[in-house]
Amino acid sequence: MKTLNPLNPVAVLLSLDGLAFLATPSSGLAYGITLIAFFLSLKAFLTNGTWPQRVGLLLAAICLSLAGQLSPWGGQMMGLALTVMPLAAASRFLLFEEINYTRFLFLEPSLMALGLVLYVLAGLAGDGWRSWVYPLPVLAQCLYLVLRELYTGNKMLARSLRGRGVDPGQLAPDFSLPDADGRPVTLSGFRGKSAVLLVFVRGDWCPGCHIMLRTYERRREDFQAKDVTVLAVGPDPLGVNRAMVKKLGLRYQVLSDEGQRTAMTYGVQVDDPLLARMRYEPGIPLPAAFLVDQGGVVRYTSRPDRVGEFLDPNTIFPVLEGLA
Repeated sequence: MKTLNPLNPVAVLLSLDGLAFLATPSSGLAYGITLIAFFLSLKAFLTNGTWPQRVGLLLAAICLSLAGQLSPWGGQMMGLALTVMPLAAASRFLLFEEINYTRFLFLEPSLMALGLVLYVLAGLAGDGWRSWVYPLPVLAQCLYLVLRELYTGNKMLARSLRGRGVDPGQLAPDFSLPDADGRPVTLSGFRGKSAVLLVFVRGDWCPGCHIMLRTYERRREDFQAKDVTVLAVGPDPLGVNRAMVKKLGLRYQVLSDEGQRTAMTYGVQVDDPLLARMRYEPGIPLPAAFLVDQGGVVRYTSRPDRVGEFLDPNTIFPVLEGLA
């Protein structure tokens, strides 16, 4: 399993270089270096949110905060602002196992509002226009990420509360989708052979989905022992899925649901024009899980009001004990 994004060690080295410049008259340069390190570490974190990336992002944020505080145009308020805003942008995925996609949606906006207040105070107390302009790249990027997660979180929650398209006790709709190597996988092909756990994900762009997929990889053998086959279903094309399987070290199949027809059939697709422009033509899938027994009947669905709660496979294992 590849746990390290190549951007991460580069960002760490740049962060440490920036710290070295803080002891010289070039403390303004230190801020520029740590700013680049922060954006690289944020990119690494959002594309492969494993623990090395989390540590790298926190290190970059700390170095950026110190550089802003100790620069000629900075100060304590600037340092605090450059601490709070990155935390606002990354908090959901730093705490993803605890809050998932839709719990505590007030968290990021509250932190970002505090960061904006600190930014204004830092600008008023700072040394001229640079105190206002230099933090703007961080502010703009973090504000975008916060607003994006707030919007998508509310859309997912609203859609999920309308219920699923398939409920426990119903026959699971059949489908045939290609895996990462282009081979067709048909749900009905598992009947009489194995139960199937369908895991719908938002796509390779989503760090929360990476966390979910790696979690199920770690428990793959436990599911095999219960005669359950894990199938992930996402909206990306074959090439993207193939790269994601390799990047995350997955040994179960990831199916390509381009156009999201299967997600629509199962009632886990968020049809929204803005989301469509942001990611995929129809919108985005809703993270959800369905457990289908060997007879093709749905025996479990993840809770609609807690999108991503099925990240913990222990919520599914008790259901497996009742499967014939």
